[in-house]
Amino acid sequence: MPSHNGWSPLSLQHPFRACSDETTILHHIFEHGGIIQPFLEIPDRDLERRDAQGRTLLLAASRCEIVGTDSFAVTYPLYEPVPKYIRIVAYPEGDITRAMTLYNRGGGGDITAVDHAGNNTLHHLVAVYCDSVAGRKQYRQTVEAFVRKAPELLHQANKEGKTPVDIARRAEQKWALEAIHNAGAEIEDA
Repeated sequence: MPSHNGWSPLSLQHPFRACSDETTILHHIFEHGGIIQPFLEIPDRDLERRDAQGRTLLLAASRCEIVGTDSFAVTYPLYEPVPKYIRIVAYPEGDITRAMTLYNRGGGGDITAVDHAGNNTLHHLVAVYCDSVAGRKQYRQTVEAFVRKAPELLHQANKEGKTPVDIARRAEQKWALEAIHNAGAEIEDA
């Protein structure tokens, strides 16, 4: 097996091994800003594999709000709870979101999948808080692309009865509402 800059071959051979009661190593890395490049190279990785919360890799990646695909944000043991994330670098210009990378590579993953809470990719993406201009631009492009591909996701309520539009409005995510509008979707005024 080729070297991946210090990555444990065990992690690459068993990326879906549990790292807690709630998630797997790979889901955790995609969601929390770990280095993902070695995992993108795994042949036949199961994009639809779910963690204990019912999240596919695409759903987990949709929750990552601090970095894109080529950057990373945290270094800490998987088994220790970390109250805050350590920002290593600013969100680089042109670094696409992890959700878009998974969607573009290796079959894309099912953007209509929902987790056990009834959330789809848009529920997670519109809730992202990214304070970087470059990052918000990438999240906006991802939301626009996913709305164009599956506009029905906008009207899908989660188990709390909230749609992605409801979540964006409640969180005052103007960028997300603009992205939905730019994708050609009609949304009612609140």
